[in-house]
Amino acid sequence: MKRFSSLLFPLVLSLLLGGTGFWLNRATEIDIETTKLDPAKPQYTMFQVQAQRFDAAGRLQDNLNATQAWQLPESRKIYFSRPDIKVWENGKKQYDLIADKGVYDMDSKQADFTQNVQILKYNEAGQTTAMMNSDYLSIDTANQSAKTLADDVFRNAAAHGESAQPTPKKRVKTVIYDVPKPN
Repeated sequence: MKRFSSLLFPLVLSLLLGGTGFWLNRATEIDIETTKLDPAKPQYTMFQVQAQRFDAAGRLQDNLNATQAWQLPESRKIYFSRPDIKVWENGKKQYDLIADKGVYDMDSKQADFTQNVQILKYNEAGQTTAMMNSDYLSIDTANQSAKTLADDVFRNAAAHGESAQPTPKKRVKTVIYDVPKPN
């Protein structure tokens, strides 16, 4: 009998440990269901957005503020509500760009601004030297060029003009923030 009990104990212990392991494995299994997101509703929304970029000397180079930003599922475009972009060079303010709406396409690196678009250009003393108002402005950040197809009002210290026809291209130096592509 003693010989039989010495063989029985390891066998029972093995069965108990194996059963407990099997039970724990089954009890902790989680079924993950993937749900396709509604393409018309934002994948994420951010409120009171602020992004800053600094130059090599640590000075502020670009500042983006927006009341809201969002991205739709399976889209490479970021939408902004009330974007306000400020650009500095060597610690001096160069441009302000303000609009009611903005869209940035991460693939084409193109930004489109609509409704009440205003660009202000500053001189060395920080005074406004030029201003442009439009209802549409498209900026190609790769080529650092901008174009508008809307009616424009342009003012600078020496002149004032209005454009009621599409103008081919107006060059503007601007920077839009790139978001790395997901792997």
